[in-house]
Amino acid sequence: MRNLAEKSAQAAKQAGDLIGESTQKIGAGVQETEQAAALLQKVTQGSGEISEAIKQIEEASTQQAAAIEQITLGLGQVSDVVQNNAATAQQSSASSEELSAQASLLQQEMQKFQLKDQ
Repeated sequence: MRNLAEKSAQAAKQAGDLIGESTQKIGAGVQETEQAAALLQKVTQGSGEISEAIKQIEEASTQQAAAIEQITLGLGQVSDVVQNNAATAQQSSASSEELSAQASLLQQEMQKFQLKDQ
């Protein structure tokens, strides 16, 4: 009987040791789980921030595209005005040459008339 009591005591001690080890391992597991949860929280927060940044970049890109389109339209209008001005300048130059030629002819014709001195 004594032997049985000693074996029971050893078994109880081993069971206590196993329970202690299990408790330590469970505590470590809980700690690791809490750390993993904290990391996942940070990852989730970082993902949200990245998503917001991407949204802002998209909005800025859309605004820039609209501005570029307006600039392109403005440049097209400026180009049209420049072309019209060039055509007008060319027409004015041709008209000036024509008027100059007519003035020369008129001067030559007027030289044919001699006025009497009074």
